[in-house]
Amino acid sequence: MDVVKWVAKEEGFSPTVYKDHLGYWTIGYGLCVDPQKASGLTEGEARWLLSRRLGEIAWKLEERLGGVWGRMTIPRRSALINMAYQLGLDGLFGFEKMIDAIKVEDWHAAWREALDSKWAREDTPERALRVADVLLTGSWTLVD
Repeated sequence: MDVVKWVAKEEGFSPTVYKDHLGYWTIGYGLCVDPQKASGLTEGEARWLLSRRLGEIAWKLEERLGGVWGRMTIPRRSALINMAYQLGLDGLFGFEKMIDAIKVEDWHAAWREALDSKWAREDTPERALRVADVLLTGSWTLVD
């Protein structure tokens, strides 16, 4: 047994926050995130988690979009990963007309459909415009 397995076994795992036996907010394998007791995650830890999640989303998008995924520019793939991270995969695939446009590589229609939404009008209009513009252009130019 190694130390990671040992500590994981001792702590137990929770995918959601809970109060530990001392009443402190904790998550995962006993990671205290309570502002009264701990400083929470380091930026490095948070970036590592973000990177892992984005990688999982990318894999699921490749699986669901098939061949078109491989023909997309990295910025366009990243735009869809960005949307899926914010909205969830079900939320992203709720943009059915946008997904249909992407499947036939009609980037103007994908852009239009992305912006014809509550997400773009009310929820996060600035982010939605940046994401939609990357879908349209296939480039980072408007994001950098």
